[in-house]
Amino acid sequence: MIFPYKWGIILPCCVIKCQNRTFSDINVTIIEFSGGGQMFSGMSNHSIDSKGRIVLPAKFREELGESFYLARGFGNCCVQVLSKEQFDSISEKIHSLPMNKAMALQYIFTASAVEVTPNAQGRVIIPQALREYAELEGDALVIGMDKRVEIWNKQKFNSFIASQDDVIDEALSLLTL
Repeated sequence: MIFPYKWGIILPCCVIKCQNRTFSDINVTIIEFSGGGQMFSGMSNHSIDSKGRIVLPAKFREELGESFYLARGFGNCCVQVLSKEQFDSISEKIHSLPMNKAMALQYIFTASAVEVTPNAQGRVIIPQALREYAELEGDALVIGMDKRVEIWNKQKFNSFIASQDDVIDEALSLLTL
């Protein structure tokens, strides 16, 4: 279930295994992606080449700007793609936390982040550490998720979605369309 929260949204984490780390369904991740008026939607298949490069859709690159950031995903084993404004907003919020919490998030978020600029073909290099974290090689999905973009290992994403059937059914029952 997705819950509105005064600083963003709360997403329950499903049980997934990512490089010997298990995320339990009792954990929650609080994320706010403010900054910029970006709206991302859609999903596309892409390949990561032997040099770790991936093409991001042109419509996403236009919204993200000339350069943007890649960082570890919060709560899921993916790479998140953030505009400079989003990255700065999250960094400011991290700095406002008590020091021990700020340092923990800096090790996970800030230390993993890298600023990238697409080449003429629209490709960016995903650093090896991020590729290893998200198990990215070969087939990947680039997913527009409202205010953010995520890059997933295709098999991991399909497993994640399959594990969410009950959550999706419950969330749909709460919507009045």
